[in-house]
Amino acid sequence: MAGEGRERYLDVPGRPAPRSVGRETQWTRLALIDEWIGIEAELTWSPGAEISWGPVETISVSEAGFERIYQGTAFLLVWQLDDVSSEGWEFTTRLTTRAR
Repeated sequence: MAGEGRERYLDVPGRPAPRSVGRETQWTRLALIDEWIGIEAELTWSPGAEISWGPVETISVSEAGFERIYQGTAFLLVWQLDDVSSEGWEFTTRLTTRAR
């Protein structure tokens, strides 16, 4: 998947590119869509959590000099554990892919 392009985006307000950097609180889902390839990957979780995302890039040396090469997007889920009892805490995550 390419990191930029009108047909490649995160299914959130503003439709940012996969190569973007972002952070949102108390969400329960995020989808990565590539209309050019025709695929959607949806990540869901419960309970709601803060999610941050950003590009995974490598550095390559070419005739033009150093270049950043987009490899993918990293997602980080964060739950505040202030209300966790000594009895334990449960969460679920699910990744679903499908053709579009």
